[in-house]
Amino acid sequence: MKLVGDWKKLWKSYSVLAITANVLQAVSVTALSFLGVLSNDIAFPIVVGLGVLFSLLGLIGRVIPQSSISGA
Repeated sequence: MKLVGDWKKLWKSYSVLAITANVLQAVSVTALSFLGVLSNDIAFPIVVGLGVLFSLLGLIGRVIPQSSISGA
């Protein structure tokens, strides 16, 4: 296993942005649930639903050619 050559360009790809959004939404919804702003009955479906959505967007982002990382 090797790291990519120019990892700084990779941060602009759609798949990495989707993964980052997935982590941020999971942390924020879980924190809101922990603080009592959202009930657990509402927070769990939100985390799962948005997690699936961002995972699908990340998968689509892996197959779309992107000028931001290809250098074109």
